[in-house]
Amino acid sequence: MTAAEFWEERYAGSPKVWSGRVNPGLVELTAGLPVGRALDLGCGEGGDAVWLGQQGWRVTAVDISTTAIARGRTAAREAGLPDDRIRWVAHDLTEWQPDQEYDLVSAFFLQSPMELPRREILHRAAASVAPGGYVLLVSHAAPPPWARGGHGHHPHHEATPAEEVAALGLAEGEWDVVLAEVRKRDAVGPDGQPAVLEDSVVLARRVAGEAGVTAQLRGLEPIFHRSPRGSGREVFEAMLASDFWEVGASGRAYDREFILATVTQRYAEGTVEAPLEVSEFDARPLGGDTWLVTYDLDQDGRKSRRCTVWTRTPQGWQAVYHQGTLRDA
Repeated sequence: MTAAEFWEERYAGSPKVWSGRVNPGLVELTAGLPVGRALDLGCGEGGDAVWLGQQGWRVTAVDISTTAIARGRTAAREAGLPDDRIRWVAHDLTEWQPDQEYDLVSAFFLQSPMELPRREILHRAAASVAPGGYVLLVSHAAPPPWARGGHGHHPHHEATPAEEVAALGLAEGEWDVVLAEVRKRDAVGPDGQPAVLEDSVVLARRVAGEAGVTAQLRGLEPIFHRSPRGSGREVFEAMLASDFWEVGASGRAYDREFILATVTQRYAEGTVEAPLEVSEFDARPLGGDTWLVTYDLDQDGRKSRRCTVWTRTPQGWQAVYHQGTLRDA
């Protein structure tokens, strides 16, 4: 029997395998994280994926069982989530490759009695975490008490936190291990008996190194002469903080509403900007998620020195302040 056949038989043989509720550890350990893109590995019937979607995450939920995926999709619709909030993928994780970067990768109890190249799966998943993003791995650290009775538990390898960190293949210097510990939780066995279970819990954050942040900000600048990557006014507006100010080369200050009105008029008139040449680009941290960007800008022979203060928010990068100073040609 293949792994796909095993899990499909298990899900198809019961109207409901899991409770449908979110894992409490996911709620606790993601509290306060900026909402973004999430990957749920081995999502089962979608309890975690649906909860993430309800919090505003854009979720990719992957499981080997087509029945489990169908139930997850139904649960999302019954929860009132739009169809594009969760992308449901029925695929064998031994073959599936992440196709984008994620701000959160979670895997709860990705353990199987069938042969599973777990290290390779986890290594690929961790590699898909975006700078500043997190990987959360929760696994059985010990078999449940009822396993001795021969029911309610499939045999598999229980993992220590150290083994789980190693399985993720976290490159030295690129990750901060926030926690790696065994946690206990209350549970109820298949015959209604109370029990205390032990889980290995690992939470790690991918460090957003200066080179990575510089590349991100270089892709956004200069936003004050043309929309980023040809997008419209709405994207430009989303990139300006509510308290944004600009100081022009003349020394005059402009608030956010003035800048937006100017850009709106530019779009309405179809103004064609002269080619921009950026040089001497530099980005440096000011503390926390705030960065200072400086560069020289040459627009049709008109040269200026520019600086922008950016801050990273749950919605993405936003400009707080911008200033331009004319330079001699």
